[in-house]
Parts: sequence; structure tokens; C-alpha cells
Amino acid sequence: MLALDDFPDWDGRIADFPQKRIFHESVWLRFLEKDQRGRAVVIRLTDAGGVEQALWPGVVVRKGPVRIFGSPLRGWGTVTMGPLYHGEDSRGLLAAAEAALAKAGIHHWEFVSERLPTEEAQERGYRLERSPTHRIPLDPDEGRMWAHIQQRCRTSTRKAVKNGLTGRMVEDGRFLEDLYRMVAEIFARQKTTPSYDLARLQRLWNALYPHGKCFGIEILFQEEVIAAGLFLSAGRQVYAWSEASDSKFNSLGPNNLLYWEAMRRSAVLGATHLHLPGAPGSSIGKFKASFNPDILDYPFWILDRSRLLRWGRRLYKEMAGWRARRGYWMRRGGRIPEPEEKGGE
Repeated sequence: MLALDDFPDWDGRIADFPQKRIFHESVWLRFLEKDQRGRAVVIRLTDAGGVEQALWPGVVVRKGPVRIFGSPLRGWGTVTMGPLYHGEDSRGLLAAAEAALAKAGIHHWEFVSERLPTEEAQERGYRLERSPTHRIPLDPDEGRMWAHIQQRCRTSTRKAVKNGLTGRMVEDGRFLEDLYRMVAEIFARQKTTPSYDLARLQRLWNALYPHGKCFGIEILFQEEVIAAGLFLSAGRQVYAWSEASDSKFNSLGPNNLLYWEAMRRSAVLGATHLHLPGAPGSSIGKFKASFNPDILDYPFWILDRSRLLRWGRRLYKEMAGWRARRGYWMRRGGRIPEPEEKGGE
């Protein structure tokens, strides 16, 4: 396992790998390194003759005495990462990576990969958690892109424009305050708090925007910001990272216009797809379905070196949910409910 610093031309080195996404790039790895107080590393896998077979980036963090490798970990806002390799044959990558991680003293690791076969991971004892997302195809021809989305979506978007809503790109991070206010209001209706705070949004913007790796969009009504979104952009893929609207204005159609403006902007940048995370069948998933997306199901693989670590991860997730609910009640100034007791397996 090597430090990312050992690869001074990292972005150039990984440019031609078919799996490469913004989440493999140095700007994102450096953001995670600071954001998660970890260390960006690379597992370099070679064959018996020393020929490089794959590069596997990630971030190592500590939870007490436990060393964890995330490529990524859940909750990092990282849609995909995993190994970079040429060709279709990935046999042996998992076994080689596990040996490197064990040698480095890693106790637990997780990764997402779009291409590694699930059968091999299952055979090696990995647990699977799925992370669905909607992927909207983009087109440089705006007319064709408009024709692709459903009629009800086109009608709502036209309605938004007719209602006087306008969209604009933002040039600094001040819009994040409006965005986070609306995000927090959405979570408050569910009696919980967001999994990230305003400071994290600002760190992300400050890390990526100077490199042209993200952009923001505001939707305005009579000069008031009623919807906004933060999008990650690199190459042919754009990812919606945080979007929200003011519920008082939802009848005017701001969310339709927000996504349409994101599609137009992304297509101009040369992107072929806009990714919108969210579970199909949920209320927001049904709304996103009106853009005629493909539904992707990213496999999130988890390997614990002991049952104790597996139990600890489950407890950590439950406590994170309780802290989110606790934060909501603290802001309300009301009684803080105790965490629910749950029986063990």
C-alpha cells in the first residue's frame, strides 16, 4: 500500500482506465483525506513478473484502534470508486488486494465497483449493500434531449418557466447557505437532520470548484432562491451531490427546472449522463423517473475480519441515525428521545 503522494502524476496515470470517474481523481481523494481526517492511499497490484495489473485508490481512517480502508465508505458521498484496471479479466484482484490490506494492518474495508463481478466477491465472503441511482442520458442536441423525457416532465418544466421561474449558474459558494437551509427543512419534515452540514458543503466547493470539478445552479422566483443544486462534474459523467427546493414553492415546478438546467449545462460540458441518487419507487424516485433515466444498482461490498467489527459497524450506523434525530429535537428545543433498543441477531 502506497501513499497517494507517491504518484505525483496520478490524474495523468489513471486517465485511460475505463473505470475512472471523478471519485478516483486526486482532487476528490484529497477532499476525502481532509474531510474524513484520513490518509489517501493506493494499492498497486502487480503480477508475478512485477507488471502492474491494477491501481486501487482509497482512504484509510481510524475508529479507535480499528484501521479501515474505504474505497469508499458509506456516508462519504462517493458514488463509486474501487479498482482501476484494463481489460475485462479481473480475476485475482480481490485476493491480491486483501493480501495487501492485511499486510498493511487493515481490519475492515469497503468498496464500490461498477465492473467487478459480484460472484467472486460473494464467494470470498463479502456482504453486499446496494446503492441505487438514476442515470439520465444527455445529448448535445437539446431538442432530442427534451424529447427523451416524459410528457409530464416537459409539462411541469414549461409550467415553471411560465410561472416566472428562472435558472442561473452560480460563481461562488454563497449559494450553499440557501441550499443547506432547504436541505435541512426537508430532513426536518422527517424529524431528522442531514448526514452532512453546511461546513462540509463549503469544504467540498472550495476543494473542487477552483479545478472546474463542480458547479452550482439556483432557481429563482422574483429574485428569491427557491431551489438549488450542487453537481460534481468530470468528463462524461455528472453527479448530483446535493439538491433541494423550498416546499412553499413546489407547486411552481422548481425541481423540474433545476434538473433540466443541470442537464443542459452538463451536455454543454460534454457529459453523456447525469446521475441522480435515489431509491426507485420512493416519492423522489417516482419524480426522477419522469426524466426517463436508466436505473443503476451499484454494489457496495463490505468485508470484516471479525464478527466483532461487523457488530460495531451496525452499532455505528444505528448511533448515527439516533444522532441525526437527536439533532432535530435539539434544534426544536424539545425533549430528546432516547435511542431505540434493538435486539441482537
